[in-house]
Amino acid sequence: MTSRTLFHGWLNGIGAVLLGILSIGQAQAQIFVDSGSNIAAYNTDGTVINTNLISSSAIGLATSQNNLFVGVNDVINEYAFDGTAVGTPLVSAVGVNGNPLSTRLAVSGNTIYASYWQSNFGTSAIGVYTTSGTTVNDSLITNLPGFTGDIVVSGSNLFIGNQGKVLEYTTSGTLLSSSFLGASNFAAFTILGNDLFAATTGGTIKQYNATTGALINGSFITGLPTDIMDLSSNENALYVLEKSEGTIGKYDATTGSAINASLVTGLNSPTSLTVVVTPEPSSTALLILGSVLLALWHTDAGLPRLNSRP
Repeated sequence: MTSRTLFHGWLNGIGAVLLGILSIGQAQAQIFVDSGSNIAAYNTDGTVINTNLISSSAIGLATSQNNLFVGVNDVINEYAFDGTAVGTPLVSAVGVNGNPLSTRLAVSGNTIYASYWQSNFGTSAIGVYTTSGTTVNDSLITNLPGFTGDIVVSGSNLFIGNQGKVLEYTTSGTLLSSSFLGASNFAAFTILGNDLFAATTGGTIKQYNATTGALINGSFITGLPTDIMDLSSNENALYVLEKSEGTIGKYDATTGSAINASLVTGLNSPTSLTVVVTPEPSSTALLILGSVLLALWHTDAGLPRLNSRP
């Protein structure tokens, strides 16, 4: 066996190993959901990752590209997707005045939007923080009546669920619409592309244009329980969190048909979920693979061989 043959065999072996590493590291979506005093993680096919990923209750869950943010009481905690604590707390005092209690979270880039209930005043407000824990503006939006529901960021707009309505603001806090969808019986909503899906208190999910608020389909999904707590969306699928039944249902975001109406079961009074695509293959692995391929190209391009003689 020549040195050249050995060399090519070595390169091919290294390439196979690296391709294996990359295939393991390919992006996958995961579901995070609160269940009683725990936060659980599931694959999007419903298989369990860890039913006790984090020993913490949660009112609001949101994700960045790499980490999970948990709103509980008056703090925001940060965890890696494997449950490792990164910042506990990341934000030690959400909001100001009125005995604030954190409710829902939304993350856009390096910015966290957090709603909080001012129990002394009976109103809610929205604070803004960086993903490194710095307070930007803890009173971006104030004097919202009652509790706030979901918060969703879409481009430069911020959508907030409040007393059954969906409010529209700019991310700088300017009110654009006090009733974006023109109705007031919504329990939860999510945005996927240019579609806004809103669950009513009557167990129906309606489809709207996320730019104009125009109704597209008033019966997109029907016959659901009347205690939907949260909606999330990812990769052309809707995930519906139902409190009394303790389930997550998965539905096609194009047709509304059920993919699995009981994707996850056995949750304990859940209130919040989020679905996220975990990171792509590491840049280091990609760099090594590129170097291997470059070496192969050079070898076949007629550069000196290992078994060449002077």
